[in-house]
Amino acid sequence: MMKKIVNTLTVIALLVAMGAVAVPPSYAREPMRSPQPVSYANATRLSAAHAPALQAADSNTVPFELLGFKEGTLRGPFDATSFFFGVPANWSLADGAQVQLHLTVYLGGILGVDATTIAPGVNFGGTLEVQFNDKSIATILLDTSGDSTLTFNIPAEALVSPSLSKRNSLRLILNSGINCDFNQQTKVVVRTDSQFVLPHSVVAPPTDLSILPRPIFQNSFIPDAATLVVPDQPSAGELQAALTVAAGLGNITAGRLPVTMVPLAQLTDDLRANSHLIFVGGAAAFPALSAVALPAAVSGSIFNAGGSLPDDGIVQMAVSPWNPAHVVLVVGGNTEAGVVKAAQAVSSGQVRAGALPNLALVSAVQPKDIGVTPAVDRTLADLGYADTTSNAPGLTTEEFFFTMPQGQKAGADAYLNLLFTHSTLLEYDRSGVVIRLNSQPIGSIRFSDESALEGETRINLPATTVRPGLNRIAIDVDLVPRTVCVDPNLNRLWMRVDAGSSIHVPFAPADASLQPILDLTLYPSPFTLSPLFSGLAFVVAPNDPAGWRTAAKIAYDYGNRVGTGFNTLALAYGDAVSDDLKQSRDFIIIGRPSTLPIVSELGDSLPAPFEAGNDLAIERNLQVAYHLLPGVNVGYVELLAAPWNSKRAVLLVAGSTETGLDWAGTVLTTPALRSQLSGNFAAINGTQVVSSDTRIGGLQSALATAAPGNVVPVAIGQPPTVERPVWVLPVLALTVLLMMAVIVYVALSALRRQRPRR
Repeated sequence: MMKKIVNTLTVIALLVAMGAVAVPPSYAREPMRSPQPVSYANATRLSAAHAPALQAADSNTVPFELLGFKEGTLRGPFDATSFFFGVPANWSLADGAQVQLHLTVYLGGILGVDATTIAPGVNFGGTLEVQFNDKSIATILLDTSGDSTLTFNIPAEALVSPSLSKRNSLRLILNSGINCDFNQQTKVVVRTDSQFVLPHSVVAPPTDLSILPRPIFQNSFIPDAATLVVPDQPSAGELQAALTVAAGLGNITAGRLPVTMVPLAQLTDDLRANSHLIFVGGAAAFPALSAVALPAAVSGSIFNAGGSLPDDGIVQMAVSPWNPAHVVLVVGGNTEAGVVKAAQAVSSGQVRAGALPNLALVSAVQPKDIGVTPAVDRTLADLGYADTTSNAPGLTTEEFFFTMPQGQKAGADAYLNLLFTHSTLLEYDRSGVVIRLNSQPIGSIRFSDESALEGETRINLPATTVRPGLNRIAIDVDLVPRTVCVDPNLNRLWMRVDAGSSIHVPFAPADASLQPILDLTLYPSPFTLSPLFSGLAFVVAPNDPAGWRTAAKIAYDYGNRVGTGFNTLALAYGDAVSDDLKQSRDFIIIGRPSTLPIVSELGDSLPAPFEAGNDLAIERNLQVAYHLLPGVNVGYVELLAAPWNSKRAVLLVAGSTETGLDWAGTVLTTPALRSQLSGNFAAINGTQVVSSDTRIGGLQSALATAAPGNVVPVAIGQPPTVERPVWVLPVLALTVLLMMAVIVYVALSALRRQRPRR
């Protein structure tokens, strides 16, 4: 009898438990109905018979997917989306351009609830305006649910991009405010197989230096690529100029232009044909330039630039004779000093030509700050800014810049006094402001009715975050309406920053006695602390193209990450490093240790030193050391204070082979790998980064980073937080109560049945 009771209880408990974890009926979705034909006003509807033609791409057809567009959804009552794209520099757009939009429209549901089904009887959901380059080209009446592809002509006047970068814009604006009156929802999905039809003719790319980095960097749907070409035996100045150009390109293209550096002997036919070419150096090293129609042509061993002085930098550009879709940029001069000047001019991102648009002569550069020391107190108006208004829903960013003198540091009481006002139609609990200084968050603002009338807040500027040179204050404004029925097109959502806002930055001489903080976790600090890279020098080996290539990759990454275009970085060969350079600059030493005599000078100061003539590190200072055989590929990154000046830092980027060296450079320039660096030493094997700190034994850092790059560390004893539905605990409690009631009931029933037998 007792066995039956147990079995019964088990079955009941299982049934109750299954009911407790079952998905409630309200979570189930109704099957989506088949889309119905759509009839839109002011649009030419394409029948299904035309669909294959849309898929057959030709030289004039550009699908949205090729432009990087991801499927987008506009949700009523008000929404908008924009995306930008460039066309190749050798395209001249002609009449007949069109945009073909593949849209799926859902009308129905309840306002505030995503419409996923077609509602019968709903016959109007608002309008969708189509703008191209800020000009309205169509208005679509959303009068039917379903799926359709629509074609609109783009007028010739709209094909002219208003942007200096020549990028075109497409903007779709949904206005379904009628939803607010009838409590319904409108949703429009823009499919990725939408496309542009862009008739064009092929022309020579522009060679106007004033529009650099275009056409080398076009940011179009055809990938850009550039090759830096240096002499086979470059002087230190010529190689310094090449790294200067690389850092400048990293900055002005935001790291989006693939750049490779090769000596002339490694300039293959494939590179000539498939990339823009940037020659850096003197004319004598580049006899191949005689085939290029340069305005200052090669004449013997010089560039024949009429009217130039011997030490002038010479920047010129022409269409490539190896591929007329590409250009050749020459950054040169008739002396080493001239080559460096030309490179610094190009790195600034703004080149001013003379009588010819494709030729510039650079007489001098000014690497130091010019003018008087800025005032301690400055308003935004003093800095050249007017009142600035953010009036778009969602997140927008306003930027303001101020300078700090070289050799100075900010006082402890530096602050930003921000004056602002805003709309009272905002949802205060969801709207707000975050202020960042040089990408570091330093404060925030919560809106209220009081701040809407006259907002004022004082935010401290941390002295450790203010840096010499240019500083950037970013104000991230997030505007959320109280109700979705507030039309953003009527400018009802806004926040204004008053130009009377001020910054207070007292100056004090920088403490030259402070030692730099040396930890790979902080990279690229301390090498970026001096403005314009004026405290940084690269050290490489002569006759080492692999080391030069890695140095260019690191310089390019510095320009991108630090945001410095014009720069005054230095370069020296490892067998000719002057004492003056040692005392005045931090070093990044790149190459195989056996080819760099300066590595021997570092000696046992290195976390893992090298024997003379050996490219494998001696790992005696590590917690776990390995015996590596000759020829094995290993990359090394080592950070230390310079033995000749403890206030200067040295970063060694080395490899036992060219492959290992490439791995070391890749770790420093790849965010996912760079995040694994810590301590003062790292050994790299492909994507495996093993970091340690020889100053404390290295155990903790080494264990933390010894796993492959795709392994995510998990803190022991801290299980991940799991979000559980709110109904789980009540249902579980009810289940327990039911089980107890059933047990009591079954037990009492069994007792009653057994009593008569007595």
